[in-house]
Amino acid sequence: MDEAAVKRLTRFLIDKGVQGVYVGGGTGEGLLQTVEERKRVLEAVAAENGGRITVTAHTGAMTTKDSAELARHAERAGADAISSVPPFYYAYTEQAVKDYWLEAINSADLPFLIYHIPGATGFQVTPRLVRDLREAAPDRLVGMKVTVFSTYELQQFKASGGDEFIVMNGPDQQYLAGRVMGADGGIGGRTA
Repeated sequence: MDEAAVKRLTRFLIDKGVQGVYVGGGTGEGLLQTVEERKRVLEAVAAENGGRITVTAHTGAMTTKDSAELARHAERAGADAISSVPPFYYAYTEQAVKDYWLEAINSADLPFLIYHIPGATGFQVTPRLVRDLREAAPDRLVGMKVTVFSTYELQQFKASGGDEFIVMNGPDQQYLAGRVMGADGGIGGRTA
C-alpha cells in the first residue's frame, strides 16, 4: 500500500470539492486487500482528511469477525460512518445477513449504511429486511447505498426505511434517475 499516494488522492478529492469518500469499496478494491492493508488505507485517508469531509469506511468482509474488527478500527481511526456488503460467495439466508450486519452495527458507535450490490454479492436485500434492521437498530442504521439499475427498487428501499433514511445511488450512469426516484445523493466512482 502506497500511503503517500492514498494521501495525494485524498487531498486531490478534497481540493476538487468532493463532500465525502467511501473508503474500501469496490472502486478501491478493499475486498482484495488484507484486513491490515484496509486499516492502513483508512488511516492514511483519515490522516490527510483531518475532518474536512465525510469518511465512510467499508467494513464488509468474508467473515463476521473481520467485518466487526474493521468496524471497530474505523471508529478508532476517525471515520464518520461504516458500511458493508452482506457476506458473499455462499448463499446466505436473510436471517444470517441480518445477524452479520447487526454484529457490524454493534461493533462501533457509528452510523451504518447497508451496501446493496447484488450483482457482486449474489444477495438480494428486501424492503422487509431493511424494516427489520431499522427496528433492531433505529439510531444506527441510517441508510444504504443501492447499486442496482432499478430505480423502482431504489424507491422501495427509500420508502421502507422511513423519512430519515438516507439512500445513496450507486451506478454513476443512473445518478439523475436515482435522484428523481428519491436518492439523497450518490456514491460512485467509475469514470469510464
